[in-house]
Amino acid sequence: MPGKMVTESASHRGSRRASRRMMHVLLDVGIVLVLWVGLAVVLKWRDHRAVVAVTDVTGYASLGLILLTLAIGPWRLLRGKPNPLSSDLTRDVGIAAGVTGVVHVVCSFWVHLTTAYPSLAHRVVHYFYFTGDRKFGLANVIGAIAVVNLVFLTAISSDWALQGLGRRRWKQLQRTNYALVVLVLVHTALFWSILARTRRIEILTVVAVGVVLVLQVRGIAVYRSRRAAGQVEPEHLEQ
Repeated sequence: MPGKMVTESASHRGSRRASRRMMHVLLDVGIVLVLWVGLAVVLKWRDHRAVVAVTDVTGYASLGLILLTLAIGPWRLLRGKPNPLSSDLTRDVGIAAGVTGVVHVVCSFWVHLTTAYPSLAHRVVHYFYFTGDRKFGLANVIGAIAVVNLVFLTAISSDWALQGLGRRRWKQLQRTNYALVVLVLVHTALFWSILARTRRIEILTVVAVGVVLVLQVRGIAVYRSRRAAGQVEPEHLEQ
């Protein structure tokens, strides 16, 4: 029996690794397709309209994926399933959020760092500190802090990082995701007050945030109820 259990466990780990590889292949293909379409649009329009469009799409895509990472755990709890310390799905969605967020920042730089300054360094300083619109500068500073946090979270969204940091420390670092979503939402709201956006986008964003907030509150209530009843599972990885 022990030999059989070890064989089944090894087989399960092998299946999980294969599933993870397939998920990463699908993510990579999707990202490449998005970038290819964006490049095609840029080359066709040959002006800032294309880059602005890609900037907006990747920005809202990254925000949506960040919100999704906060919704997966509570949704599992509400369905009566255990909520593991880390799930493959959550980390894969987080990686996708990180990639789209970085693309958003690069495109934003492309759009705005075109003023007549002698060097890129002067343009970057002006972009953050000496712009005529204080809200624009503040939004950029908050966005910069957010993208640093996002890149960090993406970097620890791997099995290697989780094992290297240890479960408790990894979980503590991963909770900065809550600060990240606040930063991104403030960044988004500031740009709403600066740039003209359709009411539909604003409504969809507010609704999405509201849904995630409700899921978080309900998830916390379910978790506390399980803990009070002694039904909380020990922290584990999704296998």
